[in-house]
Amino acid sequence: PFVSTPSKKNRGDMLLESYCSLKRPRIPAIVIHCIQEVERRGLNDVGIYRVSGSERDVKDLKEKFLKGKGNRDLALIADINVICCTLKEFFRDLKDSLLTSSLFETFSLAAEAEQSEESLALMFEAITELPAANKDTLACLMLHLQKVSSHSAYNKMTASSLAKIFGPTIVGYSTPNPSPATMLQDTKKQPLIVEKLLAIPDGFWQQFLLSDND
Repeated sequence: PFVSTPSKKNRGDMLLESYCSLKRPRIPAIVIHCIQEVERRGLNDVGIYRVSGSERDVKDLKEKFLKGKGNRDLALIADINVICCTLKEFFRDLKDSLLTSSLFETFSLAAEAEQSEESLALMFEAITELPAANKDTLACLMLHLQKVSSHSAYNKMTASSLAKIFGPTIVGYSTPNPSPATMLQDTKKQPLIVEKLLAIPDGFWQQFLLSDND
């Protein structure tokens, strides 16, 4: 079932779980609806998630969702890039990143492990440490981006390309208030972390999308 995205006065002060239902999978309505619409008609669009949409339209759509008045018929929005940018903006506006700043180093060490098996095992451990809402939403997003990259012959968006775009958006930084030096250092690690997440088999991610009734 879809859950309306609750309103928040100070968007930068709210955590992801504030937008989720109490039942799993805990995924915000704005994430579900944007992903569904992109998969319905945007998978073959060249530069999907790289091309920008109208800032005004993105702001309007995002605010409707944040006020619990999100447009359930996103087919009425002609430019699919507006929907893509709305999804990215939502993640950027959260108080803490999807992967959380407290787990940045854990994910970083997992991504940088030299042996692929060790890297995968450490990545699994890092993911299990995430709060339920973050875990479920990350799984939903990763499955979606894997689907987007599977159409790279048409949309020109490989896993590497998507990792560069979503790195700053969902990985964030190692501290809530990073210095310029920390930002520079962390920015280099962000795409690698997302690329390693995208390399995890879809069967792993599927387990987080089961409802409490399953």
